[in-house]
This record gives sequence, C-alpha cells and structure tokens, in this order.
Amino acid sequence: MGARRSSVRRRRGPRASTARPLSRGRACERALRLAPARSRAATSWDQAHPPEHAIDGDDATFWVTTGMFPQELVVTLPASSAVARVMLRSVGIRRISIHACPTEQPGAYDTVLPETEIADGAGSRQSEVFTVKMEAVRHVKLVIHAGWDHFVAVNDIRLDGRKLD
Repeated sequence: MGARRSSVRRRRGPRASTARPLSRGRACERALRLAPARSRAATSWDQAHPPEHAIDGDDATFWVTTGMFPQELVVTLPASSAVARVMLRSVGIRRISIHACPTEQPGAYDTVLPETEIADGAGSRQSEVFTVKMEAVRHVKLVIHAGWDHFVAVNDIRLDGRKLD
C-alpha cells in the first residue's frame, strides 16, 4: 500500500495545520459535547443560517459567512472547562485560528492555534481535528482569516474536553 496523503497543505507564512481529518463515526461519538454551549457573537448573520447552527449538533445545518474576511464566531461554554481538541466540519475555509478566554465575560483571548491553512475541499466538506490546550476556558473564538471562495459554511464545532469543578 502507498503512503497516505495528508489533506493539509504546507505553506509559508502562517503555520500549516497539524490537523487530522475527522472520521465520520467514532471521533464524533467520543467527543464530549460541552453543552449547552451557545453562540455569543459572530461577525456575520444570515436569517436562514445563523451562528447557532454551528453548535446545534445537527450536521445538516450550518452558519454561513457573508463574504468578507476575517470572520469570527465566539462560543460560550456554560462553565469553566478544559478543552483538548476542537473538531470542525466546514466548507470553504482556507485559513483559521482558534483563541481562548478564561474570564466570565469575554475579554483578552490567548491564541491556542495559530493561523493554520486547511486544504481546499473543492466545495466538499472539510473535516478537521485540532489538538489544542485550553485550561479553564469559558469562551472559544474561531477566526476565519480567508476562504477558498467568497463565502464559507461552518456545519459543526465540537469541543472535546471536560467541565472543571
């Protein structure tokens, strides 16, 4: 058998992704849904595809951006949590970074995943798993720096971790 080809492109500039493609079954089932998370803020809003669709657990729904970059989505967790992985299903994202804020009210964010490029899915679903280290986080911000087209869609964001006492 030949070597498996990575779905992640290496490039100069922002850090290339160390993400692994997300398998359709077990990885999602094992993910601890830190629910009821809620969408706190987003830089774009469409009535048919609001930001809440990115975290509703339904892979058929999605949040769509409105064409300009960067785009941001802030997800607020119900309690302080430790997060080890961010699982993302999307269409058209080219470069993304992830940030965390530990305070009750969102304020200063720490970068947990520097700007990373995701391979072009040519209009097909992108499934990525990002290994991160977030201790005592309350808010997670995804920043989409660029898309492969004018619009991108985020179908699902899952956070793998545990609620802190």
